[in-house]
Amino acid sequence: MASSSRTSASNNKRRHPTSKWTWWEEVDSPISVGGGGGVRPWTCKLCGYKRTGGENKVRAHLLHERGHEEEVDTAVACFFYHDHIAFNAARSPYFRDMVKKIGEYGPHYVPPSSENLRTILLEKEKKLVETACESIKKLWERNGVSLLVDGWTEWASAIEIVGLSNVVCIVADGEPANRIVGAIIQNLFPHIVVCFCMAHCLNNILKDIGNLDWILPPINEANSLVSFINNYTMPEAPTSAGKHFRRLVDDATWWENISHIVDIVHQLFHLLKVVDSMEPCIGKVYEAMDHTIQSLKTLVKDNDRYEEIAAICVNRWNAYYSPLHAAAYISVANGWRIILERLVPDSATRRVIRDQLSKYKTGKDASYACGDAQEDRLRVGPPLWWEDFGFDGPGLQQLAIRILSQACTTSCLEQLWSVYGYVSSKKRNKLGVQRASDLVFVSANLRMLRRTRCVEGDPFREWEVGQGLDQVANEEHEEVEAIDCIAENDTPHLDSP
Repeated sequence: MASSSRTSASNNKRRHPTSKWTWWEEVDSPISVGGGGGVRPWTCKLCGYKRTGGENKVRAHLLHERGHEEEVDTAVACFFYHDHIAFNAARSPYFRDMVKKIGEYGPHYVPPSSENLRTILLEKEKKLVETACESIKKLWERNGVSLLVDGWTEWASAIEIVGLSNVVCIVADGEPANRIVGAIIQNLFPHIVVCFCMAHCLNNILKDIGNLDWILPPINEANSLVSFINNYTMPEAPTSAGKHFRRLVDDATWWENISHIVDIVHQLFHLLKVVDSMEPCIGKVYEAMDHTIQSLKTLVKDNDRYEEIAAICVNRWNAYYSPLHAAAYISVANGWRIILERLVPDSATRRVIRDQLSKYKTGKDASYACGDAQEDRLRVGPPLWWEDFGFDGPGLQQLAIRILSQACTTSCLEQLWSVYGYVSSKKRNKLGVQRASDLVFVSANLRMLRRTRCVEGDPFREWEVGQGLDQVANEEHEEVEAIDCIAENDTPHLDSP
């Protein structure tokens, strides 16, 4: 208790007196400073320079005169170098916001101690994040909740925390234990749908395709070539391996084969990128998978090879398919019927919703057919579209929002483990379970709040969406891009469809 009082008193002593400092204290002026604003003549105490201007002019002169910018750059660089901070962190808007606020505070700012960072400030930020999350929790009753789980043992406790009536679906990987427990949960609670991660489904499809006897050898050769290039240069490699790879590089047929394989997996990678995003995309899964299989038919001219790939896609899709995917697509009648019966137990209400669905499909209601509705169909997310334009069919609107707001992958869990990997390491193994948990909670939810609440173009949101967690990997990718930019920019790019 005594220690806490000393820390609090020290913190107050550190901050309050310095808040009165202004740049005017560094110059002499015949006019009283007063509130710190206004334009007046002044003379620099450091060099005797005279001019007339406001506080910003004083600040600019002093920073230039003292050579602070170069010194500050050096100090920041040394911090990055000494403490092994990823260079990409310098692009973070959080870093820039911190530097800006330090500059606005003035040169007398004293940073918080490590003890304050790990206790008082962490607890304060956790409370702020919890408060911010309350507005999202209020939407649970209307939008429903997807529980993302990585083990069957935690399902019951997760349902209890969220509230049984709020849970629409549980998303897990396709392990046999999860499938068994999923069937039990669906029998106990008919309104809960158990889905299996579509990112895992697509990863398995890519693995299976990569093991085909006409695809695996070229992939192995390409991997060996990359490894060889990273360790040698062609002129310096007169070995048998070097000669082999030289012939490989000059083989136009081999490159055509590699290009053909890239075209095949590109379709699946694009779909993986869609389902792996943080945006609601369950309404796109069914149609996108069907479109991907059809597009492969035009790419793979050999019918036997196409049948191999199509069989892989269909078998994996059948193993991971859920009626919720079909209901979100709406056009698949059987899946829609199953989900309608599970989520809407009253038969009279179901009849009303079916009538509203018929009007939606024919476009008879004005809200569905208006120009704004047609324009926004591809511009905004499906849940928001139904919220804005589904008011002519309130029952269908409520159900559509509830279905289309659900997740279809467990990628967020993998991101949480990545966050925990940064928080809990050999160097930070004395943090304690609760403090490590608080750090993960704050970091993950700050990222979630930035993604869901900021407008397009906001630097914080763009950083969260574009950068992810692995800053070192991003730096390596950027270095490759920088090297590529040295060459002439005349190579066409493959744009995502």
